[in-house]
Amino acid sequence: FGFSPDGTITFANEVASSILGCPVDDLVGRPATRFIAALADHDPAGNTMTIETVVERTDGSTFPGEFGCSPIRERDVVVGTVVSFRDITARKRMENERERAASLVAATLESTADGILVVDATGKLTSFNRKFVEMWSIPDEIVDRGSDDEALTFVLDQLDDPDAFVGKVRELYAHPHAESFDELHFRDGRTFERYSKPQKVAGSTVGRVWSFRDVTERHRLDEMKNSFLSAVSHELRTPLTSVLGYALTLEQSGDAMPAADREQVLGRLAVNARKLQRLLEDALDLDRLSRGMLAPKRAPTLVRDLMVRMIEESGVADDRPVVVDIEPIIASIDGPKVERIVENLLRNAARHTSSGTRVAVRARARDGGLLISVEDSGAGVPDDLKRTIFLPFQQGSEVNKHAPGVGIGLALVARFADLHGGSAWVEDGDAGGACFNVYLPCDVVSARRSTTPRARRITPNS
Repeated sequence: FGFSPDGTITFANEVASSILGCPVDDLVGRPATRFIAALADHDPAGNTMTIETVVERTDGSTFPGEFGCSPIRERDVVVGTVVSFRDITARKRMENERERAASLVAATLESTADGILVVDATGKLTSFNRKFVEMWSIPDEIVDRGSDDEALTFVLDQLDDPDAFVGKVRELYAHPHAESFDELHFRDGRTFERYSKPQKVAGSTVGRVWSFRDVTERHRLDEMKNSFLSAVSHELRTPLTSVLGYALTLEQSGDAMPAADREQVLGRLAVNARKLQRLLEDALDLDRLSRGMLAPKRAPTLVRDLMVRMIEESGVADDRPVVVDIEPIIASIDGPKVERIVENLLRNAARHTSSGTRVAVRARARDGGLLISVEDSGAGVPDDLKRTIFLPFQQGSEVNKHAPGVGIGLALVARFADLHGGSAWVEDGDAGGACFNVYLPCDVVSARRSTTPRARRITPNS
C-alpha cells in the first residue's frame, strides 16, 4: 500500500487486503500506523529500508512482519510513500526452532563431563565447550583467535609424548574420513581418552570433532584394584597352602599321628584359618565403613588388657623386642574395633621393619580421650606418603617382600578412629622410624592399681 505525507493510505493491492483482512476500499483513507505502528518513526524523504516489526490485522490479531518503505517523488518532491510488507510467521517459527536447537546443543556441550572441540576442514576452531578449555588450561586469547595450530603448540609441553600427539593429529587431517581413539598421558600424571570423528554435512566431511575424557581417577582405581587383587591373592595363598597341607597331613596320617603332633597341627590350622578370616573381615569392614553401615558400640574397657592381648596374639614379639607403656585406664570405647586398630598397627610395624627392630606400644589418657601410639625404629614414612598412607591400598616402599599386605590395614585404622569421632596420623619417631598415633575422644577413668608394671618390655620368645 501507499500513504500520503499525512499518513493516510491512498492505495493498496489485493495481497495487502488479504493479509490485513480488510477490503481494499476500506483500507484507503485509514492511517497507515493503524496496521504498522513503526511507520510513525518513518522519514518520508528517507532512503529505502527494510524493518522487522509487528503488523496488526483489522480484527486486532497480530503477526510478525517485514516491511520496506520507498518515497514517491514528483519533480523531486516527496508526495507519498510506498510500503511493501510480508507475513514472516513461518520464517520466524523456523528461526525459533533453529535457536532452540542451537541452545540445546550448546547446553548439552556445556553439561557434558567431556571436553569437546570442533575444527573445520582448514583446521580452524569453530566450536568448543568450557570443559575443553579447562582440561587443557588454554588461555582465552588463544581460543579467541581460533587457530588450531596455536592451540596445539600451547598444549604440547603438557604431554609425555608430544610427537605422538601431533603425529596422530596430522594423520587424521590427512585422512578426513577416519575415526580414532587413543590415550594421552600428561607429565603431571593425568590421563585423557581422546576420540575423534569426522563432521559431515550432506555426506561431505566439513570438519572434525574431538572429545577428551579425563580418566585419571579411573586409571588410579584400576591400579588400586590390581594391587589389591595381587596382594589379596598373595595373602590368601600362604594360609590356604598351610591349611591344605595340614589337612592332608591329618587325612593321610589317620590315627597313627601322636596326640601331641595332632594338637600342634590343629593349632596351625586354626592360626591360618584365623588369618583368612581376618583378611575377609578387613575387606568387608572397609566396605561397610565406606557405606556408613557401622556404628561404634561403646563400653567401659580396660585398655591395658586389650592391648597386651593383641600384642601377644599378633606375634610381633616373636622376633623383635616390644616395649609396652600403657597407663592403667578404663576407656569408653568399642573394644572389638579398637582391637582391630591395635592389631593393624602392630601388623603394619612388623610388615615394614626387619626382624629384631624395636617396637614401642603406648596408650594414655589425653585431652578428654585415649591416645594410642605404635612406634618402630625402621626406615620411617616419607613425607609425601604421610597424608595418603591411610587411604585404601596405599603402602610404603619398605615392605617385607614375604608379607606385602593388602593395603587396607591402615585405612581401617583411620576409619575406625573416625567412627569414634577421632583421628589417625603418622609422624617421625623420636629415635627414627615411624610413630603411628590414634586419638579416640571418650570418657577415661583410672583403673585400680595393678600388679602389672606400667612400663613393660616384651622380648622375643618371652
